[in-house]
Amino acid sequence: MDQERLSHAKDVSNGDTENGQSMHTTKRRRKRNPLVWLASRAALCGAWIVRVLLYLLYGICGLILLLGRGILDMCRGLVVPLGKLKHALMQPVRIQMRNADRVQQNMRAARHKGKKHFAAALLKSAHTYLWGENGLMITIFHYVAPVASLAFLVGVVLYGAHLQYGLVVQYNGEEIGVIASEEEFDAAASEVHKRIADVELAEPLIYTPKFSLTIVNDTSDYVPTSVLADRMLSSSDAVLTKACGVFVDDAFVGAVASNQEVEFALSERLADFNAPAGATDVQYENAVTFRSGMYLEDSLLDTEEMIEKLTASERYRSQYTVQQGESVVQVAKKFSMAESELRELNPDLEEGECQAGDRLTVIKTNSFLPIQYTERMTLTSFIDFDSIEVNTSSVNKGDTQILVPGVKGEKSNVVDIVYVDGAEASRKVIRSEVLSEPVTEQVGIGTYTAQPMSKNTVLRGSGQFSWPVDGGYISDPFISDRNHKGLDIAAPAGTEIYAADAGTVTYAGWNAGGYGYLVMVDHGNGYVTVYGHCSMIYVSEGQEVSRGQRMAAVGSTGRSTGNHLHFEVRYNGMYCDPTGFLRVNAD
Repeated sequence: MDQERLSHAKDVSNGDTENGQSMHTTKRRRKRNPLVWLASRAALCGAWIVRVLLYLLYGICGLILLLGRGILDMCRGLVVPLGKLKHALMQPVRIQMRNADRVQQNMRAARHKGKKHFAAALLKSAHTYLWGENGLMITIFHYVAPVASLAFLVGVVLYGAHLQYGLVVQYNGEEIGVIASEEEFDAAASEVHKRIADVELAEPLIYTPKFSLTIVNDTSDYVPTSVLADRMLSSSDAVLTKACGVFVDDAFVGAVASNQEVEFALSERLADFNAPAGATDVQYENAVTFRSGMYLEDSLLDTEEMIEKLTASERYRSQYTVQQGESVVQVAKKFSMAESELRELNPDLEEGECQAGDRLTVIKTNSFLPIQYTERMTLTSFIDFDSIEVNTSSVNKGDTQILVPGVKGEKSNVVDIVYVDGAEASRKVIRSEVLSEPVTEQVGIGTYTAQPMSKNTVLRGSGQFSWPVDGGYISDPFISDRNHKGLDIAAPAGTEIYAADAGTVTYAGWNAGGYGYLVMVDHGNGYVTVYGHCSMIYVSEGQEVSRGQRMAAVGSTGRSTGNHLHFEVRYNGMYCDPTGFLRVNAD
């Protein structure tokens, strides 16, 4: 018994061992086949994607179903009104069907009573069916009448839209024509005013019109403005005549029997006009027009009188102010005068030139119809320069100095000059070309503050050089009693020394000739300044320095008995008195 249990236990143990080995084998196989694992994962992802798509499709179907239900509910809501509409439309049909059945029953009943009763019943039934209370004709009328009325209304509107309307003008009790709008009458009234502008009867000839609407079959029925003006004048009591009106810039001048001679005279005057060579667009300044129509006899002029009026002109003296840059020749040309004529009218000119602002006597022409022409010229004009201020230590504080002179530029202009009656009226620049650019003027505003220690030290030199020490006083003048070749300026040791003007440092170092530490500056114009006995030097040879730039410090090096600056001015090697170039505390 115990052996069997042991044997069974052994078998079980062996079985577990085999199962364990099997599981280990499966795991090993899985590890050895990654493709199977990837395939399973792909299948799971695919299943998840399909599931998402199914949910999405389910949602779309639900939305469609919801919309369908909404449409169905809306249709259901229309069922009742549609049913009522159908009932209303079909009710007359049902009535007529019942009437037809009733007629048939009456006819069957009358047939058994004899032919006489049948004929009478037939007539009565037919009348009742067609013209009774709910007869067929009455029903048809109820349907047809609204449709016919609507069609008639549409037809009337369409017909009226294509009609043309006009205003019948009643003037002084007479119908004088049809116009499109009241503005045309206003234009005709304005034309009448122009024709009678120089006649005292102007106001009594203008009456208040009356307008009434009418249908116009053709646009040719409208009356033109000129014809309407003729009819307005004709309806008055004034004495009229058919003539040709002359207008200058739309202003009435007078009327003539014929305009041919007047036009010829004006054209001949233009042809005889002595325009300068190269002049173009020779024409009258004002527009001259001729309009045929009815005019007052009082405004009628004979041809010669009209020609004389239009071509009249006079010459008279006037004063002219000369503009900047104008010469005698230019002024004479401006008024189509000879230079000799202009000088004769202005004896003070003699052979000289005029100046801007001079008042000259010139000859002007005043014509009823001025003649104008255009002359193209190439002129040179100046371009003004700008001016700017620049702070500079090269100028003492409180003083100004032009550092860079301004220079005007020049440009060439192609100009069309319009002359009226020989005098320049206007000019227009066609194109320009800059010949030279202007140079900007630079005005130096002084910032240099070095001055003698005392206001009592006054030097009235040229100011070419500035005081070279921040303070100090003159302790020994030029020459003095020992042939002193410079100017000694005493100041405490270490006081700053400045360049008296811009230049190039030609020497900076120790001088064995008694100057001690020395700086020399060549200013490039023959002048050299010298700074001796310095305690320290801050510049080097070859360095460019500006006016007022710090170069050294006051000291007492070399042959010196105290702290001071020995300052010299040399011109081409010759010693000059520095005070002749310094200007300090001077008015």
